[in-house]
Amino acid sequence: MSEPVRQHWVPKIYLRNFATPESINMSSPKVNVYDLGFKKQFCTSIDKVLVQKHLYTLGADSDSPLYVVEKTLAKIEGWSKSCIEAFSKGQTIHTNPQSKYIAAVFFATLLMRNPHMLEVQENGFRDLKDLRENSNYSSLESKISDFIIDEENGESLREISDWFSQLDQEGKHIFFVRSIIDTATTLAQSLLKKKWCLLRSVDGYFVTSDNPITVFHPKASPYGICTDGVHIHIAITPRILLLLGGEVSLDENQVYDVPLELVEHMNYLTIAKAERFIISSFTFDDLQNLIRETKQKI
Repeated sequence: MSEPVRQHWVPKIYLRNFATPESINMSSPKVNVYDLGFKKQFCTSIDKVLVQKHLYTLGADSDSPLYVVEKTLAKIEGWSKSCIEAFSKGQTIHTNPQSKYIAAVFFATLLMRNPHMLEVQENGFRDLKDLRENSNYSSLESKISDFIIDEENGESLREISDWFSQLDQEGKHIFFVRSIIDTATTLAQSLLKKKWCLLRSVDGYFVTSDNPITVFHPKASPYGICTDGVHIHIAITPRILLLLGGEVSLDENQVYDVPLELVEHMNYLTIAKAERFIISSFTFDDLQNLIRETKQKI
């Protein structure tokens, strides 16, 4: 059996929910893609979109490359398949804590496995280094002592910053790959603390993107996924969207029919958080104005 060299950062098990109507029953269905960079749309197989060679491979150029992360992600996708199918049918999974945890891990990996996280990771350590060089680092370190990860060995933020700055590109890639599963399992616990409900479109349709987990705070900036008041959503199908939030006024584990106005608002947030590509079951002719307005406001 050949090794999984081509690795999707948005898995096919999720993308096929946005297959075009005419290809939905094919073994390799197609999706409509809008390229925000070139401002053009095209239709392509889910085999050919949001994929990169050796994205999660450890030691890709060595004689013995390791595919353990890609294979682990594939297992998580397989375990979560029934949960995604339940959501796509407008069913909640609150009666099964194990299913909900698996879904939370799957959604957390979707957030962490994006290649954009390589840039986020590097920027974060660069900001940490700048703080160290341009401010009272000792004072800063005492204020955020909760982030000291190994008190016994004295492995503080200072040492972590120094360590990361000495890594070459391969070392930074390895750090990114190895952190996907570990970080995702921690994030999953945070997701489970939020209220989960489904929104079902009465009119219009939801789109997704190359960054399908949309994290939004209506007031705070900057903010993290665990910040109070953060809302998280992910389009499950063109008709169903999963909404998670600690302060959502809707009841947990319910399904709500929502009008076109709210569907467009959710699409606005999805497009705003996209890195480059928007994915849809339908062409983007009806969404051209929304795409243009969204990108003009960012």
